[in-house]
Amino acid sequence: MTFDIETGGTNPFLRMALFGGPGSGKTWTAALVASSLADELCHGRPVFWIETEEDGVDWVRPIFREVGVPLGVEKTRDFSRVLSLFDEAEKSSCAVLVIDSVSHFWRSLQSDFLDAHPGRGGQLQFQDWGPIKKNWGRIASRVVTYKGHVIVCSRQSGVYELEKRGGKLEPVYTGERPEAEKGFAYEFSLLVRMALVEERKGEILTLVNRATVLRDRSATIQGKIFSAPKYEDFRPFIARLAAGSGYRPLPVTAPPDPVQVKQRKRKLACDLQEIFLSAGIGGDSPEAVGRRRIILLSTFGTSSGAEAWSKLDEQLLRDCVARIRKELLGGRASPEYPPAEVEASAPVEVEASAPVEVEVPDPAEGEAPELTQVEEPEPAQGEVPQPAQGEVYRGWYQGSSDTNVQEELALDGDDQEELYGDDDTPF
Repeated sequence: MTFDIETGGTNPFLRMALFGGPGSGKTWTAALVASSLADELCHGRPVFWIETEEDGVDWVRPIFREVGVPLGVEKTRDFSRVLSLFDEAEKSSCAVLVIDSVSHFWRSLQSDFLDAHPGRGGQLQFQDWGPIKKNWGRIASRVVTYKGHVIVCSRQSGVYELEKRGGKLEPVYTGERPEAEKGFAYEFSLLVRMALVEERKGEILTLVNRATVLRDRSATIQGKIFSAPKYEDFRPFIARLAAGSGYRPLPVTAPPDPVQVKQRKRKLACDLQEIFLSAGIGGDSPEAVGRRRIILLSTFGTSSGAEAWSKLDEQLLRDCVARIRKELLGGRASPEYPPAEVEASAPVEVEASAPVEVEVPDPAEGEAPELTQVEEPEPAQGEVPQPAQGEVYRGWYQGSSDTNVQEELALDGDDQEELYGDDDTPF
């Protein structure tokens, strides 16, 4: 059985495309964004730059040296090579990958196709675009799937449409787009058109780079225009991107000590036992065992405490225990999981007929959950209780159907010992 764990559904990595004419500031803006992004969010991890222009990246190296971000560069116009560079940058944990400019790879695909088909006379035919676009899809796929931020610069191409004028069809200029496969712009969450424009300040007329945000999927800076754009102009979008996905960059640290992790997990297991005791379901009666199985199965996806503690990571276990504590004890205990002060010799009295409150959270909607009271009849001698209709406990991370819970409850006494073991600890 698999479970769909809600994580936000938003790609936490920037996908930014900059396109424009010569001198519009594409390379400079890409360098400002890439260096600050790596420094601010990725703890100074390196940036990898795929260069197809003559010397564009050489002019922006001081930007990376100023913030102390390592910069790796490879100059190539070979389409097959750029695909392998994605893999190399990913293995090297490069925080940002920059392509400047992708237009040369688009031209390379066309020229390579014509070289392989000399009978075309140097002109592509309509049926030729199919295989060219299919090959281009390989680079588009890597832009989307790269495990890091991607910034792509592109030259500008005019968009023309045929209109009937004076009884004849004539091409009419209607706008601009990146010089690449025409659907390539859809792969980016932030699409920016760069231009070199005249700007007057009093008596002085100057030329400045201007960025126009044509697409912002978060609608944070959609339609904004920035003169001499810098990283701070795009920061609201980047912050929204990270917040929407739950992504938080983590510092580079040494791997955790497995002995300490096991000790902390054991502490969580003891805390969970104290929660069950405080909630009145800590005994070894069939009723208490059945209630614990329902909770464990619907929260961890298994009724075996040993299996849950061996397969799930520490943070997920910590979150689950905190949620169980809140639902069973109503937040009476501290979130730091201090063990409840229960004397080992003190008997725990449980009335089988007492109503049990089960809180059903609804994290997707963010609304206050309702409480449902379930009357639990006293079971016959040796009988494992079955959940009543609607009784199934719904955990935070995954749910479980009534049928699955009933199947798990239909276990003999030997299997029930697997829940905690002889010392009541899930290890």
